[in-house]
Amino acid sequence: MANNAAITASGTVGLQWLAPASNGGSPIIDYQISYKTAAAAFSILATGITTTSYTASSLTADVIYTFKISARNLVGLSLDSSEVSIRAAAIPSVPTAPSTSVNSNVSVTISWVAPFNGGSAITAYTVKIRQVDGSTYTTESANCNVSTTTCTVPIAVLQASPYSLPWGASVHATILATNIVGISAASD
Repeated sequence: MANNAAITASGTVGLQWLAPASNGGSPIIDYQISYKTAAAAFSILATGITTTSYTASSLTADVIYTFKISARNLVGLSLDSSEVSIRAAAIPSVPTAPSTSVNSNVSVTISWVAPFNGGSAITAYTVKIRQVDGSTYTTESANCNVSTTTCTVPIAVLQASPYSLPWGASVHATILATNIVGISAASD
């Protein structure tokens, strides 16, 4: 019986599995799911599941859960499936639109408010700055490889390729947040 995580969200994990290759000569009646966290012992999460999927809810966000499944027929429970571990988390929410401020005509500081982390700590932000063409955004990794909610870009960088912004032009940026699950949608 193979199992895998189907969905994850803050406090929710969805599981899907395949029926065992052999039913032991008696039809499968239902399934039982056990789970644990860290070094704790397994506990029964649910019994009497008649489908090959289940959504565990009311879990603690940003905690790794380990699950295993067994099938039941008229004779009893099968051996447990392989274990699968998954963090109850989702991608971060979309960050708010950033703001910019000029620092003594030398650099531009881009700042934003941290979004909801989806149940797992935000590990990085990606800052993309709009080029002079008004539609192409380029990741500014040289000056904005950040784990905080601010970065500072020299004006000389903004005037050079690929941005090529003229002196006095507005600086438009978008922010993406990353956690262990994935990357958010881009901010306004």
